[in-house]
Amino acid sequence: MAIMAILAVVAIPTYNKYRVNAGYSVLESNLKEAETWAESIVADNDRFPNGVCDSSSYSGTGSVKCSYSYDNDSISVDAGGDLKVDIPLKITFTRDATKQVCGKIVVTCPKEGCYGLRNHDDSGDASICIDTCQSVSYIKEDTNLHGVVHGGCP
Repeated sequence: MAIMAILAVVAIPTYNKYRVNAGYSVLESNLKEAETWAESIVADNDRFPNGVCDSSSYSGTGSVKCSYSYDNDSISVDAGGDLKVDIPLKITFTRDATKQVCGKIVVTCPKEGCYGLRNHDDSGDASICIDTCQSVSYIKEDTNLHGVVHGGCP
């Protein structure tokens, strides 16, 4: 019985860290895909997208797709869209009011939605973000894996 207890003490934290790392990888890959998608919107429309692609209300696993409408200047969930967002993430695009061709991208995961990944003090949603207006883009974050990095996300 003592051997089982020792194994549990070692294995459970290792397993939990593995799960949190998996959750972070999901956020990071969605951020990279969102950044590439925003770059293509800018290339086609000379305007950074502005809006939210929200899959947090969907249940299960998988993804939803979102599209950008230049005419309405909006982002919507659309089966024919070309931005894939993993459930249950929410990606928010905020256009810079001055420059118009760059902005912020924030990927948020609900507290219980990403394999134990939460914000730095375990009280809320995990988030990672990037500001494409910066000459050097680096990822900011607020997660229980790395803490608050580069000031966290707004």
